[in-house]
Amino acid sequence: MSDFDERRRASEDLAVSTRAFADAAAETAVEPSVLDDVRAQIDALTARLRAAVHDGAYSGLVEEPDYSVPEGPMPLNPIIGACNPTRPDVQLRYADGEVVGTATFTRRFTGPPGFTHGGISAMLADQIVAVTGGAVGTRCITKALHVRFRRPLPLNEPIDLWGVCDLSDESNITARYTITAGGELAVEGTAELVPFTRLAERNNLPTTR
Repeated sequence: MSDFDERRRASEDLAVSTRAFADAAAETAVEPSVLDDVRAQIDALTARLRAAVHDGAYSGLVEEPDYSVPEGPMPLNPIIGACNPTRPDVQLRYADGEVVGTATFTRRFTGPPGFTHGGISAMLADQIVAVTGGAVGTRCITKALHVRFRRPLPLNEPIDLWGVCDLSDESNITARYTITAGGELAVEGTAELVPFTRLAERNNLPTTR
């Protein structure tokens, strides 16, 4: 295993453990003295991690971007990034020109009691439409997102995700998406997309990353 592969593996494993820790922190009812002791340990661990910091946009966690999967080029993405230590449990994949997937939200994403915060639902919607272009061989970013909240997303229950990109008019790329919970439509909407190259050209970004 190369040095890069080993660092990427370790970063993904650390992210998984950190997310589990964050869930535990959101649900714990231990004594304050235990919380204080754990906090002190966290502070010490934070100092260890900051002993060396990478200045790259993705902290050196991308070597050759993999565009065959939605999360491939974005390891720190706050919704699907494999190395992001705070993201929710969201899995997206390409299938027959569409994006499909599942999600589960834990208590740290609570809005109304027992349900996911609406802003998290909107972030999820944005992520779905943003990667729909990849299912049809192109890369896009969201220009405008239209969200209709039909019902709140429950916590700790499986949620089904779907999205599709319409490239029939290259001057007006659009997408549609649905988020379903318990067999009932919870969130739906549309989006206007633009090619990633437009963002790259305006901000001097590499088009291969």
